[in-house]
Amino acid sequence: MERLKYIVPNLFTAMSLMMGFASIIITIEGFLRSGTNITFFGHSAPHVILASWIIVWCVLLDKLDGFAAKALNATSAFGAQFDSMADLVSFGVAPGILTYGLLHTLGQEIFVEHRVVLVICIALFVLAAASRLARFNAIDIGELSDYFHGLPSTLAGAIITILVILLNAYQGMIGARTTIVVLEAALVICAFLMVSPLLLSKLKPRKSVLINIFQLINIVGAYVCGFGMLFPEYLFFLILLYLSVGFTYGLIKRGEILAGKEQNNP
Repeated sequence: MERLKYIVPNLFTAMSLMMGFASIIITIEGFLRSGTNITFFGHSAPHVILASWIIVWCVLLDKLDGFAAKALNATSAFGAQFDSMADLVSFGVAPGILTYGLLHTLGQEIFVEHRVVLVICIALFVLAAASRLARFNAIDIGELSDYFHGLPSTLAGAIITILVILLNAYQGMIGARTTIVVLEAALVICAFLMVSPLLLSKLKPRKSVLINIFQLINIVGAYVCGFGMLFPEYLFFLILLYLSVGFTYGLIKRGEILAGKEQNNP
């Protein structure tokens, strides 16, 4: 039984990895069957949109993986490495291929005009994700264990993926060129944030009951909307709210730590 408990978090990791692989396959199939829909788990949608929602599912499964590991006290060196490999596929490679897949849907002129720039942006994004995951496994975060160091690859993948869904939905309003430029900018910004030294406060129980209730309601809402393929606007808003509050709190905490070190070492 002691060994069996490690299966649960690793099973969530394996499911996330397989979902990321499925997203890649569906996106590639979209290259070959442009303009057609595909049915997956009862949902019929364009390939690029369905592939996007599958990555959102990967994000939700990844969070369950970490929760299960802590709840069962089943963290392990293997689990950490396995999780990193899965994250690179699901939140690095898959979102990159997804953005390239969206470019295919914007017409030949836009494709030719932006192909090289977009590929460079995707390469930077994947490289940053790989670098961050390797760095995370190599360093001891010590007293800052309540904070992410830089933007987690999970959230970076979620940002790009939900942007693909939203930009595809509102493409008629903003135009094809604006759509791809926004994605290129998002890829570069996320790449920079993943390898940045910024601290991002983790979600955890707080002293305030109201804050805890607010967090719980939105976590449940995120899972309902994510698995139900509903309201991507709400999901994107939650991510932006979390990042703005989390990075701000992280900056304050970093300042307090540096000030404390200066006092201890006059």
